[in-house]
Amino acid sequence: MRIRKPLILILSSVLLIGGLLVQCHKKSSTGPAEDDLVGTWVLTGITIPGLGTFTPALMGYTVTVTLRNDGTYTWTEMEEGNETSSTGTWSATSNTITLTDDGETESVPYALEGNQLSVTMTIPVDLDDDGTEEMLEVTLVFTRQ
Repeated sequence: MRIRKPLILILSSVLLIGGLLVQCHKKSSTGPAEDDLVGTWVLTGITIPGLGTFTPALMGYTVTVTLRNDGTYTWTEMEEGNETSSTGTWSATSNTITLTDDGETESVPYALEGNQLSVTMTIPVDLDDDGTEEMLEVTLVFTRQ
């Protein structure tokens, strides 16, 4: 299977969402504190059940998300030497990150363990190049820098 650019863009969005949800206000004493999520996160793994875990850097792909304690974020993606960047706002509850960028809002569940932030979501991907997208569950793992 070859992970193609649309999948990478979707995964990047997930990363951005994950980063955004982490920071905002402390909503629950059972979830992470604001300071636990604020910082710079780098995508270090993409896990696809049944297919394995892939290292983005080995595929020539990097994503860095910086979550700030003022509720803003910066997302930077590098693929084959081409860099793209976006900014927006984020907020988090104890288990959901919400990211807003260019007027679009998306919320996804996340888990924080030590210096790793995991975001799991279902995305459409054409796995067999037949022109039809299948729904695929992926887990993106970010490591605090």
